[in-house]
Amino acid sequence: MSEQKTPQETAQENEDLKNRHEIQVEENALSKEAGFNVSTKDDPLQTPTAKSSHVLILGGGVSGLLTAWMLLDKGYRVTILAKEWARTWDFSESRITSQIAGALWEMPPGGEDKPGWAKVAQYQEWAMQSYNFYMKYAEIDNEHEKGGHSFGLSVATLHQFFYEDIISITNESPATLKAHNAKFQEVEKRFKSNVSTYKTAKEIENKFNTSLINLAYGGETFQSGYSHKAPILNTDKSLAYLMALVQRKGATLETRKIKNLRESGPQLLKDYEAHVIVNATGLGAKKLLNDEDVYPVRGAIRRVDNVRHGQFRHLNDAYLVPAQIGPGDLPSKTVFIVPRSDDILYVGSIIQPHNEQMNLTPDSPEVQQMWNRAGDFMPSLRHAAFRNHFPFAQGLRPFTKKNVKVRADEDFGFPLVHNYGHGGSGWTLGVGTAHTAVCIVEEILKDKVAFTKAVNSSGLTEPQKPLVCRNIKENKSWKTGKTQQEIDTLKYLDVDPVIVELNKETETVLKDRLLKVAQSLKNNLSKPLSDASAKVTNAKLYAVEGAAAVEGSAAVEGAAVGA
Repeated sequence: MSEQKTPQETAQENEDLKNRHEIQVEENALSKEAGFNVSTKDDPLQTPTAKSSHVLILGGGVSGLLTAWMLLDKGYRVTILAKEWARTWDFSESRITSQIAGALWEMPPGGEDKPGWAKVAQYQEWAMQSYNFYMKYAEIDNEHEKGGHSFGLSVATLHQFFYEDIISITNESPATLKAHNAKFQEVEKRFKSNVSTYKTAKEIENKFNTSLINLAYGGETFQSGYSHKAPILNTDKSLAYLMALVQRKGATLETRKIKNLRESGPQLLKDYEAHVIVNATGLGAKKLLNDEDVYPVRGAIRRVDNVRHGQFRHLNDAYLVPAQIGPGDLPSKTVFIVPRSDDILYVGSIIQPHNEQMNLTPDSPEVQQMWNRAGDFMPSLRHAAFRNHFPFAQGLRPFTKKNVKVRADEDFGFPLVHNYGHGGSGWTLGVGTAHTAVCIVEEILKDKVAFTKAVNSSGLTEPQKPLVCRNIKENKSWKTGKTQQEIDTLKYLDVDPVIVELNKETETVLKDRLLKVAQSLKNNLSKPLSDASAKVTNAKLYAVEGAAAVEGSAAVEGAAVGA
């Protein structure tokens, strides 16, 4: 039996906890995803040397800055190139997506996997790593916060409401209800007793102040809902904090526009004496990489004074009516009400895929409809005052048809890691995807090889598969065959979905398998299979968990509002 601590000892431990600078995100108990450490101090956790590897990051938004922070604390040298940065002195002029974001943490949409760069489970892991990071940060005090450089993080209770019962569904329930239920099940599993659930309209009525919110919003009474704690980022402060922090840790920030990465990549590595490039350019990846899967989803919010004004009262909680099938079996729009800070409230949201024009105004019909929806849901909002400075913001969310892309890319012929396509979930996924990107960077630098094509032969019809950090943690080395012929062959091998380091025994087994499938494959390959089987002796096989993504309107609507 352990000794009971004195009040003085307990008080000292609490003070030490409050004043520590290091944020430790432990291995995820559910997924076994590897943990990581970062520090809020100016000095990196590991001091770089002249021989330390140099990483060139493209993009100055949340994905690029978080990736830089993690690399710097691991002792790497980092340079960040960006066409533009978040404005830390005149927020109203900023057009950086990461800065305009509502930045409410929200569990990613559930539902079945569909072909794409990342599957639902990966989204959930990335989101939970971000959640754990934010909650850990909220526990500590650090020298930057003391010096007035706030990260802009707060934690509020998020309430979500639904027109139908999403808590108890059947096999006959519509796909949209199943997706909302899958998301709820994940929230309940992760947060356990910290989730409040409302299974009937009566339970909602008993819980919430009906003078504050209209429970019959949209002409039909809400039938279910749930609440839990959720991080919220004041992105104006968050980006200013991250930019200052990475520079103090030694990063170089340079304003520069890159036009074509395929052509300029090798020269960039040479000019900056860098060893690998991380592409975190968001929508910029469309032109930078000629990636036709990238597309914008336009959004807008109204900025409101979160102070008493007429019948409006200060809000501490966040409210969300996700996109769903509403009254009359018609798709409903989103209601998004989030206290960005003690004095600013964000009200949204607009979701317009494939519209890249930044020409909305407060008088635009869709903006007025957005505001009226929020007013119907929370009538007191109609008495609130808009911010005198910067009362309205609009931006473009960086979606891809295959969702977020975090993986290495051998097609460009130089060491390249992608971290883009977060859609409306940049702040929800950002910490987790940055961690995965760093894992991939380290494996590339470890083996000096950037060949990471997926084990498949179907080209564009079956997407390449991303690395999973926990597999890297368990297996220290990986490579792939360099030719398409070898890649085509490897698909047909009966290999466990993890990164495998071949030893002499497994090389023999692998060659035997190659010979057995030779006859069935010969019509699909341009060269004799014996060449591929001979080459594999010195190769290391790379095979990872399959990847798929959430697509469709539910995913876009659900993921678009948070960031």
